[in-house]
Amino acid sequence: MAIGFASDIRPLFRDVDIGHMTFFCDLSRYDDVKANAQEILDRLKATNNSVMPPKNSGGPWSVDNLATFESWIAGGLPALGSLLPCGPFLLNGTCFAQCENSGSRPGAALGWSAVRALLDHGPTETNQPSPILLRRR
Repeated sequence: MAIGFASDIRPLFRDVDIGHMTFFCDLSRYDDVKANAQEILDRLKATNNSVMPPKNSGGPWSVDNLATFESWIAGGLPALGSLLPCGPFLLNGTCFAQCENSGSRPGAALGWSAVRALLDHGPTETNQPSPILLRRR
């Protein structure tokens, strides 16, 4: 099963983590984490004072969380991973065709710009990712 930012990576970053790292990047936003993935991984794996998150804030990450993040990087840093089964789908009332690769790239037929625009809409007041209004047709 593919690992994706929205389904697997974003939930690993707690509100306190996002707040602590605003000087560097926004850990709640796909584009920021993707652009800084290797440096984030280096901080997650650090053994000195630069470990993220710090020990006094719930760090370091578990071996499982680190493996998930590393697998996401190795898998090409996908936005959605396996969050969406293949369509056809209705996205905000518009029908999109079935995925091209028999499920290996969910969302491909949706048009990444449309999906990423929804993902990048920003967190809600409760700091949760914005909902994607998809339903299977």
